[in-house]
Amino acid sequence: MGRRVVCKVTGESGDSDKFYKGKDGYYKTKEIYDRSLVQRDSWKKCVEIIVTDFLHHSKNQEFPKYLTQRLSKLEMWGYDTVYDTIIRHRKDIEYTEKIDFEKEVQKISYIFAIIESHIEDVFEYNKNRKEHERKEVEQMQNNSGTKANARIGTSKKGRDITKFL
Repeated sequence: MGRRVVCKVTGESGDSDKFYKGKDGYYKTKEIYDRSLVQRDSWKKCVEIIVTDFLHHSKNQEFPKYLTQRLSKLEMWGYDTVYDTIIRHRKDIEYTEKIDFEKEVQKISYIFAIIESHIEDVFEYNKNRKEHERKEVEQMQNNSGTKANARIGTSKKGRDITKFL
């Protein structure tokens, strides 16, 4: 029996022998740990693309705290969906270059208004695409089984016995 630990993502407590130990703490399962790594990577990509491409900050420059606050409000969609939304609607977001904002906070708010208005569509598109891919794989597996069964049988055609009747 191990010691009592808490999952970093779900907040559930349990035994350290049953939980997965990641680099930075305990997680309920390896799948939850892997998903958190993907989300963390997507979060970094979102911040990097907004800070460097749209706000034009240098790598060493500190980014605004307001950016992380607005980004954390979109956590329920998943940061990979937020990143996909930024990539898909990049031209809409780049339009902010033509607008003269008084403060950087206003520009960030405008960027996130664009992201928030399109994120549900991107989420549904990704969900439908994954479902479609899953169905294609399932269909291919079913087809390969029926083709193998179709090959089983006789190589000669049976004679037509209606002539004898």
